[in-house]
Amino acid sequence: MNDFYLRKNYFIMSETGISLRPEEASDDSDEVSKETRKKKSKQKNSTSKNTIENYFTSKSSTVSEKLKSPESAKGKMDEIQFKTSREPEIIFVDQLDNVYRCVNCNCVLRVPFLFEDCGHRCCSGCVPDIFRATSKCPVDKQNLKKDRVHLDKAFQEHMDGLNVKCSYHTEGCPWMGILNELGYHLNQCEYKIVLCPNECGAEFQRKSIEDHIKNDCPKRNMQCKFCGAKFSVEKEAKHISYCREYPLPCPNKCEITSIPRALIPEHLKNECSRQNLRCPFNIHGCEYRGRKYKMDQHLELSLLKHLNLLNLSVQQMSLLIEAQTKTYTEIRNLLEYQVKRITTLEQCFGPPFLWKIDSYAEKLNNAKLGKQNALFSTPFYTHRYGYRMALSVSLYGNGEAKGKFMSVYACLFRGDHDSLLQWPFSHQLTFTLIDQNPEINARKPIVYTIKPSLTGDYNQFLGRPTSERNACFGAPRFVKLEVMEMSNYTINDEIYLKFTMNMDQIAPI
Repeated sequence: MNDFYLRKNYFIMSETGISLRPEEASDDSDEVSKETRKKKSKQKNSTSKNTIENYFTSKSSTVSEKLKSPESAKGKMDEIQFKTSREPEIIFVDQLDNVYRCVNCNCVLRVPFLFEDCGHRCCSGCVPDIFRATSKCPVDKQNLKKDRVHLDKAFQEHMDGLNVKCSYHTEGCPWMGILNELGYHLNQCEYKIVLCPNECGAEFQRKSIEDHIKNDCPKRNMQCKFCGAKFSVEKEAKHISYCREYPLPCPNKCEITSIPRALIPEHLKNECSRQNLRCPFNIHGCEYRGRKYKMDQHLELSLLKHLNLLNLSVQQMSLLIEAQTKTYTEIRNLLEYQVKRITTLEQCFGPPFLWKIDSYAEKLNNAKLGKQNALFSTPFYTHRYGYRMALSVSLYGNGEAKGKFMSVYACLFRGDHDSLLQWPFSHQLTFTLIDQNPEINARKPIVYTIKPSLTGDYNQFLGRPTSERNACFGAPRFVKLEVMEMSNYTINDEIYLKFTMNMDQIAPI
């Protein structure tokens, strides 16, 4: 039987069963006597007809049965609303004529609507389907108008008074009554087939479900008596397998037979009389292993042996420390020598000297902002026992070239062999900005050569340094800034400057 609805005192059949749904709030009570309900079912309503629109506007919302968690206490089962695995049937005592059937779905009328023009009736749920399809009566094909289709209250009240059996009379329920009382009865029927509220899938009559929930349901909740954790019965074995408080016998089968699982390691370490233990002097060479109750005796009888083992361990440790100290000293001396050697090699590159300047964009911006106008390379020697020099670059230019050119200079530093060299410095120098074009044959490096002029106050630039370094000299207009922006001289935010010195006039030492 499909879901059915009875207006005024009518029922809503759904997957959860049939629940009483009164129209008027003042009469809404499950405690109303059968006599009162019978009187209400016989009352006639002579008010004006309800249209389809009025019916759907005033229609109350459907109330479904809600599944509640079962209570273990006695007397709580009556408060549970159960789900059913099938829809309850409406079983009439007498066979019904076709007048009680919907002209659309051919089922027993559920909230009957009357077609005034032809006198046929259909279920309330079928009315929208008919108007969406053809707007014609399915029997005589007569055109229907919405304002001439209305709820047939009188016929509904007539149906409310028809005699029916309990939907579960085949399960043994003897109840018989009128249709208007069926929903009220089904809400209390002890023969109703319901699903277990724990969702284990079992079906029982309502009168038997309490015993199932308490004793048989595999999903019923239980509490571990050892740790207090809650879980379903079907997970009991899994819980016991890892419960930290579950009592277990000693693995060594000692006299203690019940130990919480979490305390077994501590028991084996400190309490178990049958646990084999290593001698505390094992790290010093004692190989004795024995049970706990024999260990004290071993320690007492082996006192001299243990002292000898300790003495031997101390001697071995002293020798090891001495050897490691010697090795450490040798490594430290070697490291200091290597550091000095590397420092010396760094200062003796010899020509040519190649200087990589990274983070070019950031350093150029700093020069524009005046944060760092000049950069200096690490000092280097022009050749073995030669002049000690360094390069300097002003990425944003210097003096009159500022903002237009990149300026490159050389600077003489005080060196270790200055007394052996020719002064003032007069050798030809060449600065080269490397073109980083991947096509080597297409590279166009920028080359700038200078020959120091021994005129004017040249000593501050070319004379033998008397302080840490002399003033810089070189090429203030080395390369235009726009050339740097439009070429391959800057790749990966890096530039390379190469420095060479003409060695033709170097006097041998």
